[in-house]
Amino acid sequence: MPIPKVFVGDPVYWYPDGDPNQKPHAATVTSVGEHSLCVNIQSPDNQNMRIRDGVMHISDPRCRNEYNRDSGGWDESVLLKRLRVLELATLQPEKGVRP
Repeated sequence: MPIPKVFVGDPVYWYPDGDPNQKPHAATVTSVGEHSLCVNIQSPDNQNMRIRDGVMHISDPRCRNEYNRDSGGWDESVLLKRLRVLELATLQPEKGVRP
């Protein structure tokens, strides 16, 4: 499965220990690397944002190994998925309409 493309400022979900079975935390992408992100995490139990670097996508098994587990894992948020659907819908030419 290809890793979704994200940009600085995109809303994503951050999963502790890279475990998609745990409750996700809202996060914002602050830096995009070749294989990982830096995110600011908003937690309901903390008034300050936590910062994690080296956060790999949850489909990447490396995000759960003992060396990377503290960074957690990320996935697209529902909002980001909805925006992608809207983006695709606006880029698709309507049938019968000449560009």
